[in-house]
Amino acid sequence: MKRSKKKKIIKRTIKNIKVFFLATWIILIWRWVWNLLDYYLMPDMFILSNMLWIMIWVLILLIDDFSLNELKSK
Repeated sequence: MKRSKKKKIIKRTIKNIKVFFLATWIILIWRWVWNLLDYYLMPDMFILSNMLWIMIWVLILLIDDFSLNELKSK
């Protein structure tokens, strides 16, 4: 009985570590793309550029209807 509980804890820990690294990579890629867009879209207008991209991403979420069901594990 104790071995199966220990295996579950190890599996859960490994899964959490994988999620942590995946989330870190997603954030790094997001920041990289965001910086490239800021650099090429309006390099001299930092505030306006940020506001514009926030509006674009909100619009994307609205089009998607705030539905992130694809990200849920089955």
